[in-house]
Amino acid sequence: MVNASKGQKARQNSANLLTQKRLECRSNGSGSPVTPRQQFLMDRLAATEQTAKKHKKHATNLASENMVLKENNQSLVESVDNLSRKLHNKSCQANHAKITSEELRQELRCSKHAHTIQAGRLRHRKETSIEKALKEARVGIDKRWMKGKRGIFTEKSREMVRDLVSMSVAPANVDRVVHAAGAGLGINVQNHISAQHVGRIVEEGGIASDLQVTGEMHASKAYTISGDGTTVRHINYEAKNVTMYLAGSNVPTTRVLDIMSAPNHTSEEQMTGWKGMMYQTLTGTYNVLPLGQGAPINPDEFITFLKGVGSDHAPDQQKFVQEYLPEIARANHEKIQAAGGMDAWMALPEEEKRRQDVQVHGDLCMSFGQKEWVNLSAEQRMEAEALVWCGCCMHKEMNSVKGGVRAMTLFWESIGGPGPIKLMNKANSAAAANSAKGSAAETHAAEVSEGGAVKLTSLVGAVFNHKDDKKGQQETFKSYFEEFLGYRVSCPDTSNTRFQSHCNCAIFIILYLPQILKFMSHILYSKQKVSLNHMEANILAGLKDIPTLTKLAVLALYSLAVSYVYMRVVRATGKHLQNALDLGPLHVKVIAFCESIAENTDLLLAPDASYVTGTLDGKQWEHPDVFYAVHALLPSLPLRAFMIGAANKWKDFSSEFSPEGPITRLSPAARAKIYINPTNDVNEGALGCLRRAICEAIRLSLRHHNAKSKYAINNTRAFLRSKAVTEAVRIWLRTEARKQIDSGQEKKRRKELVMLEKIAVEEKQQKEAERKLLARQRQVELDNLVPLLDTTWIQANHKQIKNNKILKQINWHRQFTEKGVIPMKTLVTQMRKDDKVIQLIVAINQYNQDILPRLEAISQAAIESGIDSSVEMPIEQSWEEEEELEDADMLDDY
Repeated sequence: MVNASKGQKARQNSANLLTQKRLECRSNGSGSPVTPRQQFLMDRLAATEQTAKKHKKHATNLASENMVLKENNQSLVESVDNLSRKLHNKSCQANHAKITSEELRQELRCSKHAHTIQAGRLRHRKETSIEKALKEARVGIDKRWMKGKRGIFTEKSREMVRDLVSMSVAPANVDRVVHAAGAGLGINVQNHISAQHVGRIVEEGGIASDLQVTGEMHASKAYTISGDGTTVRHINYEAKNVTMYLAGSNVPTTRVLDIMSAPNHTSEEQMTGWKGMMYQTLTGTYNVLPLGQGAPINPDEFITFLKGVGSDHAPDQQKFVQEYLPEIARANHEKIQAAGGMDAWMALPEEEKRRQDVQVHGDLCMSFGQKEWVNLSAEQRMEAEALVWCGCCMHKEMNSVKGGVRAMTLFWESIGGPGPIKLMNKANSAAAANSAKGSAAETHAAEVSEGGAVKLTSLVGAVFNHKDDKKGQQETFKSYFEEFLGYRVSCPDTSNTRFQSHCNCAIFIILYLPQILKFMSHILYSKQKVSLNHMEANILAGLKDIPTLTKLAVLALYSLAVSYVYMRVVRATGKHLQNALDLGPLHVKVIAFCESIAENTDLLLAPDASYVTGTLDGKQWEHPDVFYAVHALLPSLPLRAFMIGAANKWKDFSSEFSPEGPITRLSPAARAKIYINPTNDVNEGALGCLRRAICEAIRLSLRHHNAKSKYAINNTRAFLRSKAVTEAVRIWLRTEARKQIDSGQEKKRRKELVMLEKIAVEEKQQKEAERKLLARQRQVELDNLVPLLDTTWIQANHKQIKNNKILKQINWHRQFTEKGVIPMKTLVTQMRKDDKVIQLIVAINQYNQDILPRLEAISQAAIESGIDSSVEMPIEQSWEEEEELEDADMLDDY
């Protein structure tokens, strides 16, 4: 319809155009008439042209539309192709899904558990994958390197190494311990460390500890020192420590120093050791440090901060304090005054000061000049010169027990009754058994043998808890008591040197006496041959001896009444910590209490005795069961004698607290700056740790042991973490540690000990040769001496005899008399002349009445038998010098 309408319009337009042409021809100027045919042709032509144009235009439009249609058709074809492909894919997927579903249905129909099994497998795979991923993540992330960027072990690694060594990990095992611990925590530790490098790191800790202690001592301006010694495998070792109040703290702090070896334990060697410690190890090391170079410490001023000394009561320790330290202070004070005061002294050249320091050691008043010293008040001078000494309280208590035991022994001798049985060793027991009653051999065996409570506790400790694990009955003893009591008990360790061990063992025996007797029977019948060895037989005899049990009971009561209370005070910790300088009233109280018990023993022995009046502090008994066990025995106890002996020893060993002593005269200001440990436990513990370390590691060097001990005890870890330890200080520590180890000081120390011991041996050999020569000369003199044997003549003419001649006559008689008849030579020498004459007359009477008849009988027998009587008879050498040396040795041991 649209095309028809368009054709009609085209024909109408062609007709209109032909009409218009015809009119134009009629009106043109040719004037020629137009025929109808022409006109028709012309109109027809015009219409044809018009139609041609229209068709041409229409063809163009159709071509355009055709192109658009072709393009649309192409896009439609492509769309159809895409849809066909998608349809094909969907169809394939549908077919595949259909096939898969069919297969699954088939599988499910074949197995009812197929789905469950598959789900379990999927769940397991999921969990395994997650765990594996987490594990890989941990291992991949937790990697640790002990070394830093420059190949140097980090500070955390060094701290870890020092901590491990302080916990007794051997240097050779440190690397394995680190890697084993890392593997256990899922950490992959990188790098390795050798035992040699471990030793250097530990040495760094030891040097750092010296720097730490030096700085703390210098900042405190007041410190006290303490020392003790022991022998390990024939080598003398000296332990040292310092105690002070740290800056900003009111709690005393004790720092341990190096344990040093020494050729002997004399006060001179102790002084040498302290000089080396103060001038070389402490201030010498500090001043070469980068920190010390900026603010060096004057060693002469450093020694003035020493305010007190704590030690045991050995004579060498007291000599060290009473003679050497005051002499050092006096000499150095004179040195300052001679220089013109402090300013003048500091202005002297270093060479001159060092030259004078060689002659005098230490300084007490170095911080004051001559002018300032004169202007000080008496109290200020006393504070500046304050140097006090205080003995170990545990040694005081130990010696009080010794004094009480000695007093009990004298008590048994004085009453003349049967005392504790002698617990002879095997040799003496055989000698006494095989000798005639009253013979010299039997008497000698009894004299050299011991008995009583302390001897019995020593034997009990040796059998029931021997210090050697391979000896004794300790495990059998513990198991037996566990079966009997329901729990294991240990016998007090009297086999080792332990404070209070003998009193504790006395308590143990009193408390478990029936069980111990049954255990002795168990030992008897548990052996293949039914018998007890000699030591076990002695124990059984002592346990059945009433006087011995009596002494044990006294030891137990003394422990309950005095020892435990005293130890609780002197060994208090925390807020109850005691300063030894403040214990004077306590010792006065102890002495008064012992004397009160001696005056009225019913305070402990009466049936209604109570802890209120029976203990030092009036508090409950430490072991009430022991108190009642003693009262169940209640023999006639020599308690009064024991308390008197203990009180006397308390007086002897508390002399530093006398009213006129330096401790009492201290001003409150000076006392507030000084702290001395009440006991010597720090030194005793340090030496004990050294002994155990040497036994466990035979090749342990003293330097390595000191380094790890100081680092652990002095809390050097915190010091190394502080800001004072800069990177420059750490570099210096690493360098210094390497120098110290490579210097071979340990080998030099051992070599020096050998040389000093050789020198000491040569000196003793020379002295022994001189002594023997002197003895021969004296013997020749005695052989040529004409003895005076007429007592009447001596009594009439003794004033004309010189003292020297009387002494020679006494020495001549000393050759023939038994030991003890004539007093020692030192005592005779100090006697008045009349007393010497009396001793000579006594010796002559014994010679004439006893010795001379025996000599004549021997001579007559020799003549009758044909022996030449001119041959000299051997005479026993019994010189007083040897006796005095023996007594001195016993005093040192005591």
